[in-house]
Amino acid sequence: MIPLPFKPRRVIVRRPGGQEAPESENVAPPQEPSVSEQAVVEQEAQKPVEVPNAWGVNRQQVQKPVEANAWGVNRQVGSAGPSAAAWPSSQTASATTSRPSSLSSASTSSGRQPPMPCTSRQPPVPSIGRQPPMPTYLGRQPPMPSTSQQPPLPSTSQAPLTLTSKWKPVPKPPSRRELAMKALNPFASYERDNPTPAEIKEQAQYRFPGTEGKPLMVKTNLFPMVQYGGESIRIGLYQLEGYHFPNDYNPEVSNPIPLQAHTMLSDFYNHFNRYFNDVRTPRYMVKGYPVHNRAAFVVFVVPPLPKYALANSRQYDFIMDASKKGVVIGAKRIWVDYKRNVEFNDEENVNDFQQLMKSGLTGALIRMFKNEYFRVGNDVFTNIGKKSIRDVIDILGGYKVRVHTDVIGLPMLSVNITFASTLRVNIPLINVLIALVCGRDISDVQLPLWKLSDLVITERQLPLFKELVIGLNVNIPDHQDLTVRYRNKIIDITDIPYFKIVTGDGNTAIDSYAEFGSPIQCPHLQAVCVKRGLARIYVPMEKVFISETPQRLRHSISRFKRDIVGLTAIPPKDRFAAIEKFQMNMQRCLESNGVTESNLLSQMKLKLRKAAEISARVLDPVEVEDANAYDKKLVRYIFLNLNPKLKSQEPKSDMREYVNYLREKRRINFDEGGALMYSNLQLKPLLEEDLFKYFNDKVKDILEMLEKKQFADFDPKTQTVIFFVLLPDETTEKRFYATGKYAITEAGYVSQFILPSTFDLLTEDVEVMKNLSRKINVKLGGTNKVPAETNQRYMQFMKRPTMFMGIDTRNSHQKKQRGVVAVSVTIDRFALTYAFYLRRNNLYTRYSITWDEIINDALDNFVGPDPERIYIYRAGMDEYNLKQGEAWDELIEIREKVENFWAVRDRRTPVPKITYIGYNRAHNVRFMRLEEPTKMIENEYRRDEGMKWNVPRGTVIDHTITPENAFFLNSHAVHTGGTVKPVQYIIVADENKTPVNDLEVVTYVLCCTSPRSDVPVKRPLPIAYCQLLLSHVFDTCEQLFDDTAVDKPYKFNEKLANTPFFV
Repeated sequence: MIPLPFKPRRVIVRRPGGQEAPESENVAPPQEPSVSEQAVVEQEAQKPVEVPNAWGVNRQQVQKPVEANAWGVNRQVGSAGPSAAAWPSSQTASATTSRPSSLSSASTSSGRQPPMPCTSRQPPVPSIGRQPPMPTYLGRQPPMPSTSQQPPLPSTSQAPLTLTSKWKPVPKPPSRRELAMKALNPFASYERDNPTPAEIKEQAQYRFPGTEGKPLMVKTNLFPMVQYGGESIRIGLYQLEGYHFPNDYNPEVSNPIPLQAHTMLSDFYNHFNRYFNDVRTPRYMVKGYPVHNRAAFVVFVVPPLPKYALANSRQYDFIMDASKKGVVIGAKRIWVDYKRNVEFNDEENVNDFQQLMKSGLTGALIRMFKNEYFRVGNDVFTNIGKKSIRDVIDILGGYKVRVHTDVIGLPMLSVNITFASTLRVNIPLINVLIALVCGRDISDVQLPLWKLSDLVITERQLPLFKELVIGLNVNIPDHQDLTVRYRNKIIDITDIPYFKIVTGDGNTAIDSYAEFGSPIQCPHLQAVCVKRGLARIYVPMEKVFISETPQRLRHSISRFKRDIVGLTAIPPKDRFAAIEKFQMNMQRCLESNGVTESNLLSQMKLKLRKAAEISARVLDPVEVEDANAYDKKLVRYIFLNLNPKLKSQEPKSDMREYVNYLREKRRINFDEGGALMYSNLQLKPLLEEDLFKYFNDKVKDILEMLEKKQFADFDPKTQTVIFFVLLPDETTEKRFYATGKYAITEAGYVSQFILPSTFDLLTEDVEVMKNLSRKINVKLGGTNKVPAETNQRYMQFMKRPTMFMGIDTRNSHQKKQRGVVAVSVTIDRFALTYAFYLRRNNLYTRYSITWDEIINDALDNFVGPDPERIYIYRAGMDEYNLKQGEAWDELIEIREKVENFWAVRDRRTPVPKITYIGYNRAHNVRFMRLEEPTKMIENEYRRDEGMKWNVPRGTVIDHTITPENAFFLNSHAVHTGGTVKPVQYIIVADENKTPVNDLEVVTYVLCCTSPRSDVPVKRPLPIAYCQLLLSHVFDTCEQLFDDTAVDKPYKFNEKLANTPFFV
């Protein structure tokens, strides 16, 4: 149970004469207080009040006088409210009414009477189309859309109950999440309790920025946004909620059907069409976001609708016919609630501005540049400079523009160059199959189609092809009229050829095409299943064409990944020059009076300042030292050779030479006697399918021999085995890797699969030998690197027993499929030994899992004193959920399980405190050196003048351009000729109140202890392990997302329980 961090004050209600009212008595409608009481209230209101800021430090704020607005709601003078332009003062305000439950109200624009107040829950009665009889309510009432009623105007008819000025009202009981956030999060903006002076002093020392490191001036791609030219135009925020009432609607039997968002938006626009198309004041609508747990949707209108459009009320509803194919099937009723105006600098509703810009910014850019760019997702692209791969993949260049409203300074606009790998438009789908799946060059393919009789999708290629094309928008010509094309979406690829598809009348599908003079040339290929309306239609593959709109490749093609990276890598100086040019064009369009079409940015009268230049700090390099080579058991190895073509004619002797290197140079406890078993599976060159079957049978036989102890000189009590598998080639390595790795791991043994290109360098290239030895050592159970004692801050930090935890999630593109969550936890006080866990997601979320077994197992197996602190690094979760979504649900559940463990085990030590840190790379922010790069240059950049402008490893930025609870850290270098992408760490909760220098240095140290590299990497070790574990699972398990089991644990062999066998 998380303790309440404050005591609720008791409220004493007194009458004007001073008599105390009983607690059970309800407060009567208030009337105007007496002159003396009014003076006391105003005097108290003018006194300064201490308001804690986001860091818990009190600041004085003078309360503003309170007055009743036109809606009967008390507000402070000077606070944001409806503007005169949006709500003309000449219109008299009417008292707000509850949302009527009847469909009898109508809109003013259609000539019907405005909605009347309704005090009872009457059944909805459609007033348009056919009039159904008025149903009679017997029994329960149907659930109607809820509404927030505004309080009535003050009444002077009854004696009031007043609050004496020294008493404060009882706050609303906090929810479970609010209680946890108050207890755990020192950065929460709503932590408004008055701390003691000692707590103030304690909290102040943890405030950003830190002081560790050497100074470095950097340039960012962030442009501060300011307003000019007086007051900007206002933007109205409206909430739509609609329901469909069929003609046979009976509230005793069924509930009304919620309308979909696109239906409500279309009806809203059509109903208020006269205001959107007003020549004097043109308006346009920006799609918003759905309201949680309600059939409602938010929409922005620029500028807001006039007051009389909503019948002089904040709440309004209208009715429209619900038709299908010209036949009225019922009525639709939509409620429109005016919520507020969106202000550029409104700190209380900062999310409104962020959501508005997220929804409308891309459309505003396209309007601003007069259709020079086109939209793909939320980014703008151009065909200028387009590059292609295999005449199927187009590499489009463009810009990703985002708005950041949660930064410490002014709201900022980030501009970054981005690229999109899209399928070429209007090409046959069969070209995608030939180029990307079968690996053939389209220019070498001899068309016409009837010459492609040898084109076959193998059983291994079919899943890849499905993964690539399912969900694509395609055009399909009508088989009766080829000039007519239908736009459809691919939902499946059949397992059987098209000539086996039978129509409803019993004929084969190919007959219908032959009947209209369009015979099928490749009937042996699989059929494409598309969705047309509610029907599923099967179409021959040669009749399917990619649509005319560019579509991103949902899954990267591994064989083209290197080509794509090479085409899209841009060094910092060139990148920032292009960004500044784009920003100058934006500014020119915003300031120009000749803009032909208004847009969101110009309406808000925004302009951009020059890019922010700020001071950063470069942390000192982390010194690491070699730890322990594996020596617990004697290591024997089994070598399987699947490759018949090698530079070396003696792979067996080369393997033995490398094992000698592992024993003598790397000190791994390998046996001197040579291989436990050597098998050359390619003495007689085999076809791929035969070799694949032979390999699987061989691995199965060897594992059975090990289980039955049929190797005479192998003792499992004192010896262990590692498998070395030399793969046949790079194109088929994933297939052999998946089946072989899975079988060996399930049996409790580790393995190292080696590509032919790597094996050729195994006895020549020192770096290749060293890198491979790191993987082998850590897979067997050794430790490669530990921080040296010279890292004083980290060593001081680790004096207290600390547990590190990493969490990462990999979800499917289809929301109905459950993803997989990987967890890594340190189980010793020195953070050297990890335990690993895999779980399926729960049904109600895409992130959370059941934590009982994981927490109990990790804490039970923790070696040394009980941990005093738990530091959680969370990856795989978007920024929204990290800041205000499912991160808190996960944190609260982990906290409860830890407390339950301490209570059940009756531990005498304090319950560990939790720090929860989010790992985010989807932030669109980039950095570049501002000074001439003459010092602190990484070795990877010394030979490239353009790359020298990248910021070095250890660069930290934690002020001005960051939220109050986040910092940027760049811990790695790029090797592809591009610009380094820093990581944003979001502190969701910090119950440990970690000093900022400790937090940044410890995070950087964890990035420097990767078991596979000598240099720092971009992920801290806990989540680096999680990412590698997820990659291993998805590479070795087929159709993982199709598994319907919920919260399913993936059990590892006990021999590999605490071993990173997947690196």
